[in-house]
Order: sequence, then structure tokens, then C-alpha cells
Amino acid sequence: MKIIENLYSLITKENCHKIIKERKKFLIDYNIPRLTNADIIPSSHLPINFIKPIETTIFNIVKSEIFSFIKDEYNENLNNLEINTVFFVENSYEYNKKYTNADKINYSYGFIIVLNENTYYDGGELHVNSLKVNTNNNIIIFDNNEKINFNEILSGEQYKI
Repeated sequence: MKIIENLYSLITKENCHKIIKERKKFLIDYNIPRLTNADIIPSSHLPINFIKPIETTIFNIVKSEIFSFIKDEYNENLNNLEINTVFFVENSYEYNKKYTNADKINYSYGFIIVLNENTYYDGGELHVNSLKVNTNNNIIIFDNNEKINFNEILSGEQYKI
């Protein structure tokens, strides 16, 4: 696991909140419920490529920044890295209190960017291999051997990529 401290050096707080707003707008514009029933991906997950105004922003950050950290941390060749799937994930007291991992997705490496500050929710702490990890203003990079889990949301809403 690698922790990239100071998320806002890679993506501004304003851009994080813009991503949240664009996702909410997308759900309204296309009449998509916040809670869905799906077998392939968990109901709290929305593929980022559906949300066109923010897709390029996220993919550019992944390709230009996160791939470099994966290369350094895991001694991986950049030519071996590609974007498989990126999800916008909402866990809230009202919808999806408990985080569900997208187990059917095949990946070698993953990352988590919590978009909103922890003052917007209670609970939702991240555990990697049963160790609590500080997600506030950090990006977490992991490989497929590491077990990722979030505590239940006790109040408010937690948004993440």
C-alpha cells in the first residue's frame, strides 16, 4: 500500500466538489436512482466514464500521477499499466451504509480518492489489511493482494473515486 499525502496537490478541493456535483447532476439528468440493484457492480458504484464532464479529469490524474506512484511503489513498467474501470462510489447513512467492494472487477492495482472532507460524515474509516488508514486529503494506492474495507457510515455521505 502507498499513501499519497496531500490529495489537493494533485486535484484541488474545488475539483473534488465539482466531481461530486457533476455526479449528482448526472443522476438527475438521466433519472438514475442513487440506489440501484445490480449483480455485476455494487449499487453504490457508478463507472466514471458515464459522467463525461469529469471523466477526462480523473483519467488524466490516473495516467499522469497515480501510474507514476504505482511504477515507483511496485516497481511496475508504465507500459503494463492501463485503466480498466474507475468508479464513483457513494456510501451514506441513507444509501449503502456499508461499503461493498466490486469483487467481479479484475485489477492488479487500485486507488481510492475520498472526495469530501471527513466533516461531511461519521464512520467510513478505511482499513487496508485490517489496519486503519487516514484517508483525509490522501490518495491510497493498493494492489489486488491487499484487503480493502470501509467501516459503515454512521451519518452523512462519503464520496470516493
